Amino acid sequence: MHTSDPKNQNDTEKQTTKGFLAITSILFGVIGIFSIIPSLMSVMAFDAPGSENRIIAWVVFLGIFTFSPVCIVSIFCSWTFYGIGKYRSAKIIALSPLINVSILFILFSTSYLIDTPNRIASTNLKKQNKIQRIARFDELCKSDLIKIYGKAENAKTLYFPNDTIFVSDLLLKKKFEYVEVKHVKNIDGKKIQVYTRIVENPDREGRPKWDYSKKINIDHPEAKYEFDYRDISEDNDRKIGNKIREYIVKDRQNNQILAHYKIVNTFEKHCPDFDPSGYKVLTYVLGIMPENELIDFEKNLSEFKNTHQVQ
Repeated sequence: MHTSDPKNQNDTEKQTTKGFLAITSILFGVIGIFSIIPSLMSVMAFDAPGSENRIIAWVVFLGIFTFSPVCIVSIFCSWTFYGIGKYRSAKIIALSPLINVSILFILFSTSYLIDTPNRIASTNLKKQNKIQRIARFDELCKSDLIKIYGKAENAKTLYFPNDTIFVSDLLLKKKFEYVEVKHVKNIDGKKIQVYTRIVENPDREGRPKWDYSKKINIDHPEAKYEFDYRDISEDNDRKIGNKIREYIVKDRQNNQILAHYKIVNTFEKHCPDFDPSGYKVLTYVLGIMPENELIDFEKNLSEFKNTHQVQ
């Protein structure tokens, strides 16, 4: 009858424990170091109003915030217990970071399962909105979007009743001698209209693009042409993701409307697709479109009218 030697058993357990601790120390040491930054961001668990009163928010915060310290402490404590011969306890302590991981895994898994019906409902709603959005988009594209009544010849000045994104873009392309913009400012509780003339800054070398112009306050606009813009999207269109913008180009000297057009944008496409921003129609009507773009634009405009608009 053979009996195992207790000393040999102890040596074997010591060696296996040492190898186990070496692996867990490297693993949790590396993870612990890389988790320092995420642990500092764990306060985001309280971003939602009233979340400081929710137990789950505190559990998530503590689980993430303490993970890095637990990794470091578990390494020192496990080797301490190994040194005094408590091999089983050393192994258990070495795995203590898994407590944080398990708690967070259970919380997120439970939340995922509980939120599944809401997630399915949200996905179905997005699909329904997409169907409605595209149907509405196609309907809008069949309307009379682009109306051109006349054209200017090489317009030099332009007035914006509303400050739009076109201002800096047009100036940078040297399309105009100047543009004028109306701003509404609240001064001492009163809304005051302020007019600004924007001209190219001759001293622009080495300056960033948003500093290529200079502003001059004026009493009233003097530009010959006017470009107005507004968002005419209805609430239902905004809800499903369609945006409709209206543009009006006018000769201010005789109060004649040169163009009245609309641009329809959605997540998937634009109408008209050859001019999603409305910039090309504007330059065409004002007679400042480059000649190399003119032929293609007129061709696209003609095709658009034939295929999209109601005659």
